Amino acid sequence: MSHTSRNIESSSQYKKRIYPYGYELTFSLQAPRTSESAVLLCDGILNQVLPPTSQSTDLKDVKGGKDNKLLHLSLLLPIAASLEQEELSFNISTDFKSFEGLHHIVHSVRETRSDSKLSFLPLRHAARVAPLTISKLRFQGETFQSKLHTRLLGFKPVITESFSIEVAQNSLCIDIRSDSLPSNKTLPLKSHKILTRLDELTQEHLAFSLISSIQDSS
Repeated sequence: MSHTSRNIESSSQYKKRIYPYGYELTFSLQAPRTSESAVLLCDGILNQVLPPTSQSTDLKDVKGGKDNKLLHLSLLLPIAASLEQEELSFNISTDFKSFEGLHHIVHSVRETRSDSKLSFLPLRHAARVAPLTISKLRFQGETFQSKLHTRLLGFKPVITESFSIEVAQNSLCIDIRSDSLPSNKTLPLKSHKILTRLDELTQEHLAFSLISSIQDSS
């Protein structure tokens, strides 16, 4: 189902699956944003949505998306006595570390910075430090759920959901995929409360509910 309201375009579909039984969800949303809301959204993603451990050691049952990148933040720094700007970036990537029992998988976390100019700046403060301005933020990943593989091999964690949140140009874009929901009333991304925290951000800074946008199609 597609829906348009206040220049917010969303498309959401639950699809029933016979085997293994469950529902697949495909959701996408695009909403306009201003420079002010971009700062608030990025700051909220860095401090409220991004799992806290992703900036320290390990992540359980979550990994980065394409090329294992969990977060990319691009910032612009004005060059003195010039109209040009220098692009600087933070990146957070994940690497497989170990299995934890039969039901969980652990990934280690790596944070890199494109330039030593950012060495003094904690990532969680990056969206609010002048004279830096935000060019783009992308937060993407995949979540795992324990599934029975075979009777012989038993349970193992498998990827069941993916997400991408991008703040770029003049818009906010969100894409969510899930292939293992028990009903068409079940919400995705319960891991680390990612959806709940994103919904709080969109309600506070863009005046719409992300959860309601998903539920409208169920």
